[in-house]
Amino acid sequence: DTGSPLLELQERFAESAGTLDFSELWSGWEVKQGEFLDSGDALKARMVRFREWIASREESKIVVVGHHNFLVALLGVTFLNCEVRKYFLSPEGAWQPLEPGVSRSDQDLSEKELAHLKVYDPMVRRRFKIW
Repeated sequence: DTGSPLLELQERFAESAGTLDFSELWSGWEVKQGEFLDSGDALKARMVRFREWIASREESKIVVVGHHNFLVALLGVTFLNCEVRKYFLSPEGAWQPLEPGVSRSDQDLSEKELAHLKVYDPMVRRRFKIW
């Protein structure tokens, strides 16, 4: 759950240097301190920073790949492993689900989704109490 040092990443992916952009990383980015502590205040700060960064981009379509708990904290919904969803970030900074829509009750969920919730919902709720 911790990133690798910048130099290590640049060396590991040297053959993709023309494709990969490391400009958003800095030496020590992987160290869990300050804004990157595992705490509620730090998580909220990261969410704000991420939302502002996405909003500042010129692209109209952006792919975000992230850890389950980050996406739950950002969007307020759980995801199946490797699930793809589309969201719109409003000018006010609200994430609005486009595809699929967010279910309003467990009756809207498939068996696979219910099984996922049975495992992840208690874990996420415990984690958020700590944060």
